[in-house]
Amino acid sequence: MLEYDESRNAVTAQLYGHTHEVWGVAPSPSNPAMLATCYSDSTSSRAGKGRRASLWRIPSSTVPRDGRAHPDLEHVVEFAEGESSMLQVLWPVHGGRGLATVEESGFRIWGVEGGAPKVIGAVPASELPRDPIAAGCWDPHSPCVVALAAGTSISLVDTRSMQRGLVNEAAHVMPARDVQFNPKRPHALASCGDGCKIKFWDARSMVAPLLELSGHTHWVWQARYNPAHDQLVLSCSSDTQVALWMAETASSVAGSAHDGPEAAADGQVALFDEHEDSAYAVAWSACPKTPFVFASTSYDGSVHIQAVPRAVKYRCLL
Repeated sequence: MLEYDESRNAVTAQLYGHTHEVWGVAPSPSNPAMLATCYSDSTSSRAGKGRRASLWRIPSSTVPRDGRAHPDLEHVVEFAEGESSMLQVLWPVHGGRGLATVEESGFRIWGVEGGAPKVIGAVPASELPRDPIAAGCWDPHSPCVVALAAGTSISLVDTRSMQRGLVNEAAHVMPARDVQFNPKRPHALASCGDGCKIKFWDARSMVAPLLELSGHTHWVWQARYNPAHDQLVLSCSSDTQVALWMAETASSVAGSAHDGPEAAADGQVALFDEHEDSAYAVAWSACPKTPFVFASTSYDGSVHIQAVPRAVKYRCLL
């Protein structure tokens, strides 16, 4: 775990042991001592030996035991039913039903009260995309709706009825890698993928994107809205670049942009090329005091913490 001190421009790291190779981490938005991981296990007896998912508790003591170099995370529960490879764990948004797992061949909601987790809802096979699922995201404005990226399609599923609603089978020319709802503007979401583009959608129609942004030269693995200023979007790519985009026309400030020669057009406003290998993940600071700070990580395990350029920050604030 990394703690960034902006006043000193210093990073403090605390390492914790995890029993298997980690592919994804999802910290709890309400309990700082809890997190979920997706991980691979070559010793698993499950068919296909796909990725698994578990909940963990961060130990209160940072002192390692039993001669280990670092304290281990404390295992809480594993989402163990079925053989589907698990890609993400989604914590419920306000008013949501429970934890969910995004899987290559399914989407399930779990109840974890009282010990072993139990499936309390699952999208039936008839309502799933025909291609393997790559990513999913809860809608923060409608906590029963989830968006799924699979193949070239983007689908919306209402988890009250477990039925697919709107779907665009050709949202991308090449496979989609990620999808995320806008945290501030209802009915808005962004997706990205192997076509090197980031696309912004109105979830009420899904016929054509509101905006397309291009600039990466290889697959785009993630696109992330700034939680406080949703006109700012980060993306990372296997071209090793992390890009910062202005997407005002598809944001909550659409129509209120400044007029005149200093008005910012939609497009790339900064490029960060510190990574020497494919950049796979980006994340904005969750601290309200540092909304313009972000981190990125790459295939070689390096993590870079950076900030939005001053001119771009002032564009959002003034």
